[in-house]
Amino acid sequence: MATLIEEPYKTHPTVEHRFFPYSQNGGTVVAVSGEDFAVIGCDTRLSEGYSILSRDVTKVRKMTSKTLLGCVGFHGDVLTLTKTLEARMKQYKHTHGKDMSCEALARCCPQISTTVASSPTGIQYRSWY
Repeated sequence: MATLIEEPYKTHPTVEHRFFPYSQNGGTVVAVSGEDFAVIGCDTRLSEGYSILSRDVTKVRKMTSKTLLGCVGFHGDVLTLTKTLEARMKQYKHTHGKDMSCEALARCCPQISTTVASSPTGIQYRSWY
């Protein structure tokens, strides 16, 4: 991000550059659910501004046999969120002896996302069996 600083005693304006480590990598995730089904889809493009960084990055991850997680935004935050959720799921399985339910996983997300810099704006879940 560049800011133009005009100083009256110089003939040329000074441009100040600032470092901003986060970028909006964009993306789309859409999901539809019914009584006994759920469908989730996403794009696979990872971009920054007008540059395409990759055309093969999925935004949907399989967390359990019945739970999928779709995330968009800053890719570093998405990776941090999914790795933290996977660690919590392992801890849950060792403590309770069973896989984490979709509802329990959805309750975990807001707690974890407060530690991630640009947290998701909304957590929605739908359980189907």
